[in-house]
Order: sequence, then C-alpha cells, then structure tokens
Amino acid sequence: LARWEGRAVRRTAATVALTAEDARRLAALAGRPDRVRVVPAPFPDRLPDAGRSLPGEPPVVVLGSAGWPPNRDGLRWLAAAWPRVRTVLPAARLHVFGSDLGAAVPAGDASIVVHPPPADSRQAFAPGSVLVVPLRVASGVRMKILEAWARGVPVVATPEAARGLDAEDGRQLLLAATAEQLARALERLRREPALAGALVREGREILRRRHALPLVAGALMRLWTETLRTER
Repeated sequence: LARWEGRAVRRTAATVALTAEDARRLAALAGRPDRVRVVPAPFPDRLPDAGRSLPGEPPVVVLGSAGWPPNRDGLRWLAAAWPRVRTVLPAARLHVFGSDLGAAVPAGDASIVVHPPPADSRQAFAPGSVLVVPLRVASGVRMKILEAWARGVPVVATPEAARGLDAEDGRQLLLAATAEQLARALERLRREPALAGALVREGREILRRRHALPLVAGALMRLWTETLRTER
C-alpha cells in the first residue's frame, strides 16, 4: 500500500491531504514534497441535535461501521474499559450506533444498548450525551468529532483518534488512552457541567477557523488554478 501511494502521488499533478501529518507521510512516500498540499475537510460549525435525549447518566455514544477493522478494535477496547467506567459512573449507559458493531460488545450487559445505524446521523448526537471515539489506529480526520462539535456534544477520544484536528486535551476535547483515563474523563464531564459547553465552544472555533466552507473552497480553487497554470 505504501509503494502504491508513493507511485500515485508521483503520477499526479497535485495531491490534497486533509492534515499536515498525512501530507508529510505522503510526501515522504513519494519523495516529492512539492506535490502534496493540505486542505482541511469542510464542515459547518453548527448543526441541529437529535432533539431528544438518550437514557443514561451520562449517555455515552460510539458509532461507526464494523466494516472498517479499526472500528471493531476500538469498540472491543471500549467494551473492555466499560466496567471501569461503571465503577465511577454506575448509571452510565453505552449506546452503540451500528448494529454490525454489536458483535464487538459483550452480550447480556444491560448498560450497553445497541442501536441500528441511524437514518439521520443527528440521532446519535443526543443532547446531554458524550461521544467517545476509541480508535487506536487512525489517519486523516475523524468527521464524527467535527459533527459532535457542530451538534453541541462533547468528545472523549484516544490520542490516535484526535490526531490531525489541531485540538488540545482539556480545551476542545478530553483525551483518554487507558481505561482509567476514560473513566476519569467521563466522570469529570459529569462532575463539571460547564466543561461540556466549554469544549464544544472551542471545538466550534476550530470549525470556524479551519473548516468553514468558504475557506476550504478558496484553498481548493487556488490549488487548482496554480496546478493548471504549472501543468500547462
């Protein structure tokens, strides 16, 4: 795959990466740093939420398709960490959106609820919930984190899942690499009601500063114009 990606970058007039880290890796594979540019993914800074809450104090949400192996791996890690979360938050409920992910969680645990894939993604971003992104292998940008900010939902993520977002632990989201850190992060959100709002506000600032559609469209137009001029 690495050899294929390097050849692909060398053959193209320009390559667009979503993050600076991805751009560096692609440029190194191709040996052509001049062929790779960074343009963030576009995303609005505000979207409506689900309009209704989910059970749990707090309701913890994880979503994704089991067709991507890192999702299955991440959910297994989260399921193994869940008993530790329940020791500090006994009323918490884990809501898994994506019925094909259900096989990755233990059966018979009443605190884990498996939902079918939502017809509208807003159903997974209920008011008062917390999005957990437990990926341990990742690249690019987690669009679900951008959507959580836009819909007003705080995020707890592994360092791998948050990579590429220019987000800081304790400012736009909370990072957790172990079961203990996950439990403490969720407990902190429960104990400090104002923290969730602060994380979302800072996350929306990233959306406005880096992911606003006019900014992204302008960057792409400049890239296309320069590339066409150079190739001619």
